[in-house]
Amino acid sequence: TGYSLSSCGAYLDDILLDLCERSGIDSSEVDASALSAIFVKGFKCAAGNGSAQGYMEALGNAFFFDRTEYDKKIRFVPRGGTSVASLTTDDLVARNGPAIEQTRIQESELLRKVSVITIDPAAEYNPTVQTWERRAGTVQAKGELAAELQIVTDTDTAKQIAEKKGKIAWAETDKFKFSLPQKWSKLVPADIVELTDKQGAVHTL
Repeated sequence: TGYSLSSCGAYLDDILLDLCERSGIDSSEVDASALSAIFVKGFKCAAGNGSAQGYMEALGNAFFFDRTEYDKKIRFVPRGGTSVASLTTDDLVARNGPAIEQTRIQESELLRKVSVITIDPAAEYNPTVQTWERRAGTVQAKGELAAELQIVTDTDTAKQIAEKKGKIAWAETDKFKFSLPQKWSKLVPADIVELTDKQGAVHTL
């Protein structure tokens, strides 16, 4: 109840607000407005034993958003977006060793294939599988991901989800660790920043 309904389904922000309220969190303490344009045709719920937290994580896996908390509110934020700050090594806290600790994922550990399982209304609401695969002959990646998403969607959208998961995995091959001084405390979880290293390379984090 309380969902913004079309002929069938609900908007994602309303679903998340409802799940929070069912967990005892007042809607005034939640901001899901950034996801208000996403319409969910349907979502499979466990019979009586599913948790709100589990449903939120499953929806985030399908619709690419993160849950964060700041300014006394739980916020659901789409992944990606524009940078809110530009940093250089001069902005970082000095420490023993390099100011930026960078770790690269080996290509063999990356995804070669992504399979997405969704509920297809054109197939009488049975599960169907759509895949994305990196086919270049020189690619050494061996990883495979099978994501069973409990959403109702068409095959084109499922293909787009599979492709996006694969491309994100290949775009996020580096991990960075560094420290910032107090003046950067204005940054909040899920903010996007650009970091320029000593070699002049710009990394979006």
